Amino acid sequence: MVPEDSFTGLNCDQLYLDLSSNSMRGLHPDAFRGVEEKITFLKLENNQLQSLPIALTNLTNLILLDIHDNPITTFEYSVISSLGSHLQMLHVGSMELTDWPQELAALNSLQALRVYHLQLKDLPAHAFKGFEDTLTTLEINSTNLSGVPDAVCYLTNVNSLIFVNNSNVQSDDVMPNCTDPVYSMFSVKMDNNNLLSFPDVFSAFPNIVQVSVTSNPNITSVDSTIPINSKVSHLTLYSNNLAEVPAGIRNCSNLKILDIKGNNISEVNDMTFDDVDQLLFIDLSHNPLAVLNDYAFANMTLLNHVALDNTHLPNLPEAIKSLESIRVVDYRNNQVNCKCSELGWLGNMSLIDTVDIKGLCTKTLPGEPVNTFINLKLDNC
Repeated sequence: MVPEDSFTGLNCDQLYLDLSSNSMRGLHPDAFRGVEEKITFLKLENNQLQSLPIALTNLTNLILLDIHDNPITTFEYSVISSLGSHLQMLHVGSMELTDWPQELAALNSLQALRVYHLQLKDLPAHAFKGFEDTLTTLEINSTNLSGVPDAVCYLTNVNSLIFVNNSNVQSDDVMPNCTDPVYSMFSVKMDNNNLLSFPDVFSAFPNIVQVSVTSNPNITSVDSTIPINSKVSHLTLYSNNLAEVPAGIRNCSNLKILDIKGNNISEVNDMTFDDVDQLLFIDLSHNPLAVLNDYAFANMTLLNHVALDNTHLPNLPEAIKSLESIRVVDYRNNQVNCKCSELGWLGNMSLIDTVDIKGLCTKTLPGEPVNTFINLKLDNC
């Protein structure tokens, strides 16, 4: 129990108060007396609270409340309604919460909701009633939900969805069944959900710009889910089981960042990156990549960072030679034969004096940085 007047005397304009992970069972109603108007962030997660503390009703400037992983089964309306005019961020959920708290509808200023460890398999269609027009960020993390709930369909201004670490996904159909697409959605993360296939995020959220679908080993392809003229600029697909770079990325003419490390890609041909000439960064590391066509990066005039570390390439690939804006090539933990007959072509790179090639020679000058060969030996090739 946190006794009354526990924080009297604290001299500050704003107070970020972290009381998490203390096995705390309660707070005195006047625990915050003297600092009620100063507390803006309050973390109470991972305690033993069985109800919302009455002391919360005195916090007139509270912006963030983290109450998740407490054995709270009901939410007192009087406490929730006292926070309605000013609370903007709420973290909630626990193994013990068996019914969705409809009292949350009183939070009509809520902008970010993060839900953890919920055992419900679905949410009511109007779970977000009361803040459907104010909520911009929704996170569903480590729950028993079988997919993104249909309640998302009623959020008029949501722009960020984080659906991660939800292991109860047992169907290909994990996206919400909305009458109309959610046009406001800007960013979606669907990581480590045991997905059976690549989710059709592009139909549900047609204006999406940032997509992350990672750590789902059942995903072997992206198929044809990426529409023509997709607006995606950031595509993160690491640690799935993709056997090739998805052909659908050719529909992403605005793609700037592509992270596809840690898959099962063994070859990149000369047409793989056709029509994605806006790319700035590519990560192909930690793939069994053995073949990188010499023209794989042709016409990529803006590409400045390529990650090829921890692959099976036999030597530094000539594909980087044509890159006009390249600044970093990560080639660590790979084979590099640092002799003129193998790397003499580097002398034809227009940016060879400014590019940073990360990696060590493994044959000829073993253990020396590749940049040492470039600086000391290349002019004599």
